[in-house]
Amino acid sequence: MSAAKLIQAFSKRTEVPIDIIDDVIPAVRKLGFDGEIYWFYADVDPTVLRGSVVHWSYPTSPGGPEINVAEITVAKALPDDWRRFVACKELIHLLDPVGSQVKSEADFAKLIERLSLPTEMQDFKEDGMKVLTDRIAITQALAVLFPLAARDELYGPFKEGKIPLADVARIVDIPTRYVALAMTEFYPPIYKFLCDF
Repeated sequence: MSAAKLIQAFSKRTEVPIDIIDDVIPAVRKLGFDGEIYWFYADVDPTVLRGSVVHWSYPTSPGGPEINVAEITVAKALPDDWRRFVACKELIHLLDPVGSQVKSEADFAKLIERLSLPTEMQDFKEDGMKVLTDRIAITQALAVLFPLAARDELYGPFKEGKIPLADVARIVDIPTRYVALAMTEFYPPIYKFLCDF
């Protein structure tokens, strides 16, 4: 399972927006997540937590095989573009290597604490792989929801001033702050790196 393969699966798509239920979830399943996926909107403070994924399992019968479950929670107070973006980011975590997944409440609390730190207080060594994986998943979600082929089609008119950034964000239905990164000249190498990561 690999986020890079998920990004590659959408890389040539020009039809946007990418749909979470009809496009992303089936692609995640195709890449190896064979469990059940439940998705909830919750009354959580989006300034503290925008979304999360909890992994658990249950037996199909006494002593029988386990069914894996991914329970994705997204802050209800977020606008639709943010909800989509957060849901995609959490779906990407279903493809994370086992060592990068948060497995306990203590790990989750540490993750939230480390992610909440201002930039000048972040320490990659102290943060560890789980925090780094979460930060990278943000850019991976951008790459899934705004494929390079779609970005390239919009880049020329955007660069010429024919389409403002806010309109590009509406077309792809993701937050403007992330579309702004995709519409820079240095984004294609970032995208290529994510495809090879």
